[in-house]
Amino acid sequence: MKTKPLQSFNRAEIALVADSMRRYMFQVSKLSARMILSEYIKVIQKGKDVELDGMGMEYIFSSLQAKANEISDRFGDKKKEISMIRQLAEEVRSKRVYFQQSFYSNPIKKEAPTAGTVSTSILIY
Repeated sequence: MKTKPLQSFNRAEIALVADSMRRYMFQVSKLSARMILSEYIKVIQKGKDVELDGMGMEYIFSSLQAKANEISDRFGDKKKEISMIRQLAEEVRSKRVYFQQSFYSNPIKKEAPTAGTVSTSILIY
């Protein structure tokens, strides 16, 4: 199950997301970097129509937070860009939380056992 978390973002905000993901890839382990790379490619190719799962949204949140922290360390907390980046990160985080809560609140329908599975389970036990 996936959603479009960047639907409300404009071009500049999507470019900011892509830039922060590109920078963040070099700050994490190789395995995480590979996973971020696949999400980064999706963001570059599809822009605001990108469909992401919860983990993809978590990568965007983390990369935006890392970019905000980097700017804060370099220039101090008084830059207004920092609050804008953190606000974007929080928006992505809240969309991820809503997505995951709505996904887990819907019960997964289990299929009724068929004759083949019932007879197999009787033989096993």
